[in-house]
Formats: sequence, structure tokens, C-alpha cells
Amino acid sequence: MTNLTKRTIDALKPEKSYYRIWDNSITGFGIKVTPAGSKIYFVKYRIDGIQRWYT
Repeated sequence: MTNLTKRTIDALKPEKSYYRIWDNSITGFGIKVTPAGSKIYFVKYRIDGIQRWYT
């Protein structure tokens, strides 16, 4: 886990499969990096015991 700043996000490189980096200061917030190099922000949350993702 790390603080997601512009510098850290710009430094993320694609790998063979996608991976997620979680933000240290905002619970449930992170970024997913795809093999093509796309960077997708997401929020993971839970309502009534059901886990959901918002991108």
C-alpha cells in the first residue's frame, strides 16, 4: 500500500497480467494497471454485506 500521487501513478509500468495498487490514505481506493498499460481508478465498497466495485 502506498499513497497514490501523480509521481507514483506515472511510475507504474504494465506487467504480464493486471495488478492493483491500493491507496494508503483512502480506504478502498486504488488503481488497476492492465497489461496494455491502461490505468483504471476504482473504489471497493460494501453495502448490506455485498462487496461492490466502482470504476
